[in-house]
Amino acid sequence: PSGRDSHDRACMKPGEVHFSDPRIDRAIDTYREALLTEYLPELDSSVHEGYRSEFRYRLEPTVVNDRFIALRMTGNAYIAGGANPTQLIDSLVVSADGQAIDPLDGFLDGGAKLVGLVTAEILANPDYVQIEESIDPSIVAWIPTVEGMVAGFDEYEIAAGYLGIQEVEIPWTNLPDVLDPSGIYISAIQGYLETESLPPSP
Repeated sequence: PSGRDSHDRACMKPGEVHFSDPRIDRAIDTYREALLTEYLPELDSSVHEGYRSEFRYRLEPTVVNDRFIALRMTGNAYIAGGANPTQLIDSLVVSADGQAIDPLDGFLDGGAKLVGLVTAEILANPDYVQIEESIDPSIVAWIPTVEGMVAGFDEYEIAAGYLGIQEVEIPWTNLPDVLDPSGIYISAIQGYLETESLPPSP
């Protein structure tokens, strides 16, 4: 599904959906509620009168199982008066009962090893801005996938603007010793994350 929101018309325009799953529907509804408080106020606060602000986004489920749903959001914020849109990436992890949860809650160490591995990847890449200390986990879009945990960064956060959003993936096989065996990533301890098959497209 996709949507488009503007400061003068705070509404959603869902795009084409090829499957129906109530768990995904609940997750999308949760994200839309967060969207109204996170992104749209920034568009509303623009001081450029007479210009239109707009936020376009796309939601993609990355994990769907009986424990949680994970969504990956990519979008473009057209801030009033700006010459070019800002590219954004975000995530949402929702428990089976529809409650938003912190993706790092499934780690015994609070995600410390994960943050260290992502920091090392950034430091090793010459295209990335060289940081002096560990990355701030609060600015990262943590996106669980079947293969591993993806750290998503908005445009300009760790790379030049022309490179757009950036994603650093750490495989589950690098993290089994710090995953909570009773947490949502229990199947990742074996090096993968179980994901149910979605109904086929009609």
